[in-house]
Amino acid sequence: MHKQMKRSQLGLALSLLIPACAWGQTTINVDNLAQVSATGCTLSSAIVSANTAAPVAGCSFAGTGAPYTIQLQNQIYTMASVDNYWYGPNALPPIASRIIIEGNGATLAVTDTTIVRLRFFYVGADPNAAATLGFNTPGAGNLTLRNLSLMGGIQYGGESVGGGGGAGMGGAIFNQGSLALAGVTLAGNRAIGGNSYQTRGGSPGGGGGMGSDGTFSGGGFGGPV
Repeated sequence: MHKQMKRSQLGLALSLLIPACAWGQTTINVDNLAQVSATGCTLSSAIVSANTAAPVAGCSFAGTGAPYTIQLQNQIYTMASVDNYWYGPNALPPIASRIIIEGNGATLAVTDTTIVRLRFFYVGADPNAAATLGFNTPGAGNLTLRNLSLMGGIQYGGESVGGGGGAGMGGAIFNQGSLALAGVTLAGNRAIGGNSYQTRGGSPGGGGGMGSDGTFSGGGFGGPV
């Protein structure tokens, strides 16, 4: 009887020990630099495709199952508009599944100096996890960023009308789920608390929100989540 296991037998034995889901991976190639576009596969469309497990717009899948690996080009992706308001304005759709973004040297940037509030990513909470039990969430997010730069993101807490200033949280990323960074550069991202104006509006009012200035009823996230 041979004491050494043949290489083919060893591979088979290992495959039996690893769940089938661990082998799954779907690749989505981004080929459009625009933040939003009706043609090609943008980063925004790729994230929605991963969250829904179905190709969206000009995106297509290679492979099957999670994690969803989004491949970027070595280019600058400029962010200038709001996609959603989860805990403040976010440029990209919320991360609500297991996603890996391979930057390949790419840069995500907010370059318009008139923009007051715009971060890149919000990573959704897991409503079944002990730390975020019962949270309102777009889905349990798990985000890995590799070989990527995030530049110029900003969150500015809402100004108040006689109340307290709002919190500015997560200049580049607001994470309530799982986040891992590898070879990532963060440069010029800011999270700034809002001011309190005791006489603004002429009478006491509400405090500032995370994504909008306070009114007499207080500020909120800046829009619906």
